[in-house]
Amino acid sequence: MIKQIDPSFSNQTKLRKKAEAKLKKTELLVKKPASDADIMKVFHQLQVHQIELEMQNEELMLAKERAD
Repeated sequence: MIKQIDPSFSNQTKLRKKAEAKLKKTELLVKKPASDADIMKVFHQLQVHQIELEMQNEELMLAKERAD
């Protein structure tokens, strides 16, 4: 039996690789170590962004259910 590859997984993998490539480019621009305050600020922004993505995902899942 041939295992089917989930197309969304493939898209997520491609997106992840593109994001990592962009990050690598920006990492080269960082010259000095970040302060603890800077790290906490970025950490907070990441947490907020994660929650936003989770909320968007929930909305997309509901929209998909409604469309089916």
